Amino acid sequence: MPAGARAGAPGGRVVPRHFIRMAGSAQSWTEETVGGRSGACAGPGSARQWTEGSRRDSPSGGSPPRREKRRGRMLTKHRILRFIECPRLPRYDALREPGGGADGGDAAGRLHRAQGRMLGEKARTEFPGGVLIDTPDFRVARSETKRAIESGAEVLFEAAFASDSLAARPDILVRERKGVWRLWEVKAGTEVREDYLLDVAVQVHVLERSGIRVRPGLLLVDKTATTESGTIFRRVECGDEARERVPTVRELSREVMRILSAPEPPAVSLERRCRDCEFLDACWPGLPTPNVLDLYQGRGGWKHVDDLLRRGILGLADVPPDAKLTDLQKRQLDAAGSGRPIVDARAYARLLRPLRHPLRFLDFEAARFPLPEFPGQHPYDLIPFQWSCHIEERPGAPLVHREFLWDRPGDPRRSLAEALVRELGGPGSVVVYSGFEKEVLEALAALFPDLARDLRRIEARLFDLLPALRRSYYHPALGRSFSIKSVLPVLAPGPGYDRLAIGDGLEAVWAYFRLIHEELAEEERRALASDLLAYCEQDSKALHAVHAALAREARGGAP
Repeated sequence: MPAGARAGAPGGRVVPRHFIRMAGSAQSWTEETVGGRSGACAGPGSARQWTEGSRRDSPSGGSPPRREKRRGRMLTKHRILRFIECPRLPRYDALREPGGGADGGDAAGRLHRAQGRMLGEKARTEFPGGVLIDTPDFRVARSETKRAIESGAEVLFEAAFASDSLAARPDILVRERKGVWRLWEVKAGTEVREDYLLDVAVQVHVLERSGIRVRPGLLLVDKTATTESGTIFRRVECGDEARERVPTVRELSREVMRILSAPEPPAVSLERRCRDCEFLDACWPGLPTPNVLDLYQGRGGWKHVDDLLRRGILGLADVPPDAKLTDLQKRQLDAAGSGRPIVDARAYARLLRPLRHPLRFLDFEAARFPLPEFPGQHPYDLIPFQWSCHIEERPGAPLVHREFLWDRPGDPRRSLAEALVRELGGPGSVVVYSGFEKEVLEALAALFPDLARDLRRIEARLFDLLPALRRSYYHPALGRSFSIKSVLPVLAPGPGYDRLAIGDGLEAVWAYFRLIHEELAEEERRALASDLLAYCEQDSKALHAVHAALAREARGGAP
């Protein structure tokens, strides 16, 4: 959509589709569709501490403690959007200790906030002379906003307004003619989304109830922009779409206030997306273990999970023999019933036939950032910054390790690709886990035509261990996850990820972000780099260990 285009309103209802009112009750909502995750972060006073006293006979699961009604509570757009995710989330969030929040203190939350700050700062450079209301104290921010407007400020950043128990802090306000202000909300996405429009609707409602007439729009990331572009943002008009949603915002805010003040939480139904919520134990303390949320949901398996939930079937032991399931889900049921792993050694042996030594076990770490930093880079381009490879020259031979890490500002891709071609040239299969390494190699080949031939030769030698594993093996301890971190302790017990300072890919990206963006003491910089090397090395080593364990199974247990 070109700059200045209008946001297309989604078809159908304006009210979020995955919630419908039930039986006229202000507190009874159910989900119509599923997807996404709640992403709440447990902490002191979190839902996990409420399970002990929950009402196990509740038709909608357990309940958090009752809350006394407080006067003067202000709602934010964040709490309304959390309500749309699940009607109970605002209540759970309100019971957190001060400082808690859905983003939490994990690597994903820290990275999200850091990139949000950078985007906000970048957007402000396009509106010179602005006044930043730089305080988290909302009362102080409102006073500073009022003084700035009265003193004739033309541009305001993070101004503060309140009306009808709703608080708003629009990203950018620009004074226009005849008392109208241009409102811009900065978003990291590249396309208009429903939650963005609801976000703007909250701002429009609060500001216009406060006597500030606005003309709203979105500043979205332009995925075609580069460092040479005049701006990385695409301006999208959304006034009509936002105002269409103002009545929805009013209704949602009333519902959230009722939920926060009610003696009991709203009734909810168990849905597929509940499996990743931090509050699952609190809402459903009596949920059987294992249960249908543990079923693998890929390759259409989610449809069968939805069907079981609609039929009220929760425990795996209660799944009827005639239930429609994928082959992998059937293996899960068999393994859960017997308590033993399901191994198709012949299938795995057949899948292993294309492998040729020397075997190279390869793992990449890569990031996608919204702000381009190098010539030719676009927002959210794939930026591989690290790889690790363990080489087995012949069966049973000691492993040889090769690695690469870019630990400084600048574009890592050329140096990484050259090192890869240098170390992984020659014969033999390159064993990976999922299609991610193929995606990285294709992106590098497209970026560097002079290296494309060698990179595509490496790509042609890839052997993806993950689908082979899914087709031939299942252990009850895996639950619904075939991640290498879940598979390793089952197939090859021993030192694993628990001993490492970096435990997953998001933590690795956060460490890399800090290396290239933060001013760190040399000791801390060396420690971060060492932690990254150890993590990526563990990934490629784990890949070899899993393959070796499955190869033994394929040989009937022979070493």
